[in-house]
Amino acid sequence: MDARDKKSREAAIAELKVQIEAQRARIDPDVLKKAEKAAAASQNPKPKAELVPFDRDAAALVVRLFLDRHDDPEWFKRQLQEQLKKER
Repeated sequence: MDARDKKSREAAIAELKVQIEAQRARIDPDVLKKAEKAAAASQNPKPKAELVPFDRDAAALVVRLFLDRHDDPEWFKRQLQEQLKKER
C-alpha cells in the first residue's frame, strides 16, 4: 500500500466516522442503549448451561393442575400473573 492509498483509506474511515456520529445523533438515546446491549449480548452469548429448556404446553398443564387443586386458585393466579408481568 503506497502513501496515496493510505491517505485515501484514512479519509474514507474519517468520513465513515462522521456519518456514524450523524446517525447516532438522530437515534433516540434509549434505543441506542438497547441496541448496544443487544450487540454486546450477541458477541458474548450465555453459556449453554445457563439456558433452561422450556416446554410451554407442559408448564401450562402444571399450572392448570395446581390451580385445580389449590385452596385459593384465584389468589395464586393473580400472584402468578403479577410475577409474569414483572419478568417481561
